[in-house]
Amino acid sequence: MNVSEPIRSTTDPIEMLLKTILNAVTDYKSFRFGKIFFEKKGEPDQRIVVEITPRKNGKAVCSVCGRKCPTYDTAREPRRFEFVSLWAIPVYFSYRMRRVTCPEHGVIVEDIPWGDGKCTQTIEQRHFLANWARRLSWSEVAECFGTTFNKVYRAVKWIVDWGLKHRDLDGVESLGGIAEKILRQVRCRLGRRE
Repeated sequence: MNVSEPIRSTTDPIEMLLKTILNAVTDYKSFRFGKIFFEKKGEPDQRIVVEITPRKNGKAVCSVCGRKCPTYDTAREPRRFEFVSLWAIPVYFSYRMRRVTCPEHGVIVEDIPWGDGKCTQTIEQRHFLANWARRLSWSEVAECFGTTFNKVYRAVKWIVDWGLKHRDLDGVESLGGIAEKILRQVRCRLGRRE
């Protein structure tokens, strides 16, 4: 091979670039990004679809206990999950969900790292929308990013619920003492000494 000769790839360069970006911003160890394509290209409602496939050596994980289990079966039709838009073009992950045979929970749908439950938004999309909802009104976020008010609401609710579940109150004795100090300071500034 001549050194000055460019290396030819059998992969579309745009597909390779998107895979590189997705691999950089996600960490889905047991899954790989497959084919990436435009759906309805050139139309106002065009979107990018990213097919996700499980790695051949990766076992599915029970969505209840987190145990690696053998696959029972795979869905015929893929489910779509909304990812963060690229250049104002919606991005969807397309994945055929597997069911696993868990010794403890029986046949149950697998756990996937980009989503949970029946939610069609990826965790990254929910983080993205919730962060923007701190800066703009929820309806503006929905309009700017081509989604609905309800999806922004669910993203904010999900992140708040997660924060409440994972908050650490160790070392906090009571909020009453702090509130009392603040109340004394306010009364003092208003000229009402106790």
